[in-house]
Amino acid sequence: MAQNPPTSAPAASRLCPRVAGVDTPRAGAHLNAMQKTWLVGFAAFSSSLACGTVPDPVEPPGPDCVQLAAPGAWQLLADTDVSIELSTAVTPPFEDTLPELRLLFERYGGATYQGTVELGVGANDNFGTCAHCAYVPIAPDRALFATQGVMTLSRSPFSRRLEARVSGLRLEEVEVSLDSRESFPIPGGRCITAADIEVAQVFPAPGWTCAPERFNDELGCDCECGAFEDDCTGAIVCLPGETDCRPRDALPATCAPAQECVTLPLEGSTLCADRCDRAVALGCTTGACVYDFGSGAEVCVADPNRIDAAGLGETCASGILQRFCAVDAAGISQGFCDAGAANTCVALCTTDTECAAPAVCVPRFGDNLGACGEDPFGTTAGDARR
Repeated sequence: MAQNPPTSAPAASRLCPRVAGVDTPRAGAHLNAMQKTWLVGFAAFSSSLACGTVPDPVEPPGPDCVQLAAPGAWQLLADTDVSIELSTAVTPPFEDTLPELRLLFERYGGATYQGTVELGVGANDNFGTCAHCAYVPIAPDRALFATQGVMTLSRSPFSRRLEARVSGLRLEEVEVSLDSRESFPIPGGRCITAADIEVAQVFPAPGWTCAPERFNDELGCDCECGAFEDDCTGAIVCLPGETDCRPRDALPATCAPAQECVTLPLEGSTLCADRCDRAVALGCTTGACVYDFGSGAEVCVADPNRIDAAGLGETCASGILQRFCAVDAAGISQGFCDAGAANTCVALCTTDTECAAPAVCVPRFGDNLGACGEDPFGTTAGDARR
């Protein structure tokens, strides 16, 4: 429900309690992560100002806006599951603002993050609803927000690659609700325009050890580069209504021909692992042969989060990932820890002949591995590879 604009107050009485009390409940209540980052940044910027001398908003000298440029490198401020925010310094610095232009992208269903979008129209006409937000911070409850502009994105910024062009950018002063981030235009407020901006910059994930430009370059899966990248997710299949999805086949990995690139989700990294095959008794010299959901293959891993010491019929230790158990002398797991059977180590199978009739080998892990159970198809013969 829309709310009335916040009651106007002198700048000193409105800003000083928040600047001086960054850590107080009044200042921190109801703020999301982006707002808290903004609040702390403004507090640092404003720490040298005395409360009694904070100036009231300055009226523009005339109908023309101040023109700024953003010539420098960009910084990644925040990257979460629902948003990503970046900033760059602007010149010349604008009076009593943080001297930076920020781009904030919020994940909303139906929004697109590749191609051309307009700023200042539709959902992008308000700070509280924008999926593509451009602004210059002034205070926790005030900003210069984009009311005009065209943004062209060659890549989704959520890939941590900012490949964009922004033209015709105009920002006007607004008051911002600290509860909802809804923005309200300030009559007679200031405005700025910005020279056209072109940027192509990569922000690799923390821990990335390979060349920065290789991160999410869509040319191949760079395995064992210290951090996971989207290029290693395998094939991408888009569902109806996924406007920001681009289907593609799995990209080739930088592993040996007899290896698969395996994701280590708890570590946030990847590993080149040798392939194995229980059906033909191709085992492992290191670790154990387990099914990898990411690659859809059987691979040799030594990850203790995937291998359990339990034998068939014994209880496995609890864990976040699917564990395999009953590892034989050839390094092949003969069982898996079945959460549906009180975490018992249950025998794996590949053909019905490994099961006691009338049970059959029911596929559980891709097309190659299964477990003995009731035939879901109502047939009496077959195997896990059918």
